[in-house]
Amino acid sequence: MVGASITYQYDPTSDIDTTIVIPLDVMGTEEFGAADKWIEANIDNKKFYNERPYQFKLSSEPSHKNLSSDAVYDVKNKKWIRKPNQERSEEEYDELIADKSSYENKIYKLLEKTIRKNILNLHEAAVENLDSINESGISNKLKNIMYRSYNRYKVIKKFRGKGYGGRWQAEMFENEYMPEGMAQWGGQALDTNKEVYQYKDKRVPDRISQNWATGNIVYKFLDREGYHKVYSMVKEAVRSNFKTYKDENEKDVPIDKSFLETLISYLNAVKDDEIGFER
Repeated sequence: MVGASITYQYDPTSDIDTTIVIPLDVMGTEEFGAADKWIEANIDNKKFYNERPYQFKLSSEPSHKNLSSDAVYDVKNKKWIRKPNQERSEEEYDELIADKSSYENKIYKLLEKTIRKNILNLHEAAVENLDSINESGISNKLKNIMYRSYNRYKVIKKFRGKGYGGRWQAEMFENEYMPEGMAQWGGQALDTNKEVYQYKDKRVPDRISQNWATGNIVYKFLDREGYHKVYSMVKEAVRSNFKTYKDENEKDVPIDKSFLETLISYLNAVKDDEIGFER
């Protein structure tokens, strides 16, 4: 078992993350991928989802080497593989999250500014489409904005993934926001001819785990302030070709006026949000 539920980051909304470790020499890469997708589709986020989200995941990495977790508990043998460290957790929280001048807070402010226009455009188009959606479906204007929103969300997810492993792409950030301790790791050109630099964050090995990497902290900021609720609905709509989304019971239902009403309520919660993370 891993995740916030067994660490000093726990709160009543924490997931209960259960990781099944299967080394790749036992199960090949193709079979592992198929099993992982099956668990995601059939088990993950299905058990007691509305009461307390249990999450299940496969991992090919032995638990004692799982540096992405603050703590690891072996449920079968009822023992700690890695115990949570309260003192270090408090230190890193104060330094990286509570301190408004931290690099993580600066990056979050910049990211929030870059998505504000997209959020406002999404809200405007959703409100315009509200009265006509049951007759004519999602408007082309809203579809186009949703496509752009979804692509933006994928970049944010990539940012989290890169940061989680100590590497991330900085195509959305200005060079002045590159902190000390980060060295250029390479570069490549995008189709837009815009340079993308990958960086290796040398600070990550000094933290409790990769869970405290910049990309993951910023991702959690977005989650706590409500942005992921918006982008999750957009993702479901785009992936279904604007036909269905998951309701509160995790059932696929047709996109209709109630979908837009829920989306607008989530947008209302963030569209005028003060720039910067507020605890």
